[in-house]
Amino acid sequence: ERGLEMRPLSGLNGWQMSKTCFEKDLESGNEPLMYHYIRSWNQMDLLHRLFVPAPQISAVARRGKATLSEACVEFHGNRQCAASDDSGDCPWIPQEAGTVECTAL
Repeated sequence: ERGLEMRPLSGLNGWQMSKTCFEKDLESGNEPLMYHYIRSWNQMDLLHRLFVPAPQISAVARRGKATLSEACVEFHGNRQCAASDDSGDCPWIPQEAGTVECTAL
């Protein structure tokens, strides 16, 4: 009616993702703009550390090389790990929740 075009905007993630989909999103080449359903300080802290402009490896990531590798992700050379592999600490759906197909990224 008013000449507006509705189209998807890459980087807006308004749904929860499996870790596999979360990693695919990070590798897609589209800069992530938003992750929805972030419910805890630990989830937000992981995202903050992951997207900080100066790449760094956190103390949690160093400890996590052997024990928390499932709770770690990397974005542009910046490897970060969640405080634990508990669902309250990770910004993705736990594996035991089942497989979720990734939407078009």
